[in-house]
Amino acid sequence: GHVIRPHRRCGRPKTHRNALRRLDAIPASQFATTCNSYLGLARHAGSRAQIIDLCRTALRRGYRIDRDLTKVVGGTAVRCKPMETNMPDNNIQKET
Repeated sequence: GHVIRPHRRCGRPKTHRNALRRLDAIPASQFATTCNSYLGLARHAGSRAQIIDLCRTALRRGYRIDRDLTKVVGGTAVRCKPMETNMPDNNIQKET
């Protein structure tokens, strides 16, 4: 649902609270599709703050969000390996 004002339109706070509550309790198999649905609703309303809240919920659950904050991209977030450098290792054993 939306709240329609003369100068703007935003999502209903109750719908937003229910969305966050449902996303916290929903099984992982249904999370991406449900989150994408709520993201579309918030995007249609033009509510940037609600979109950010939904994305934070997805990130907390370990999912990735696309760059435009429009949908859950995939499964769990990929943890990056530490960047390897070409610096000499200080733990090299000295010859005796």
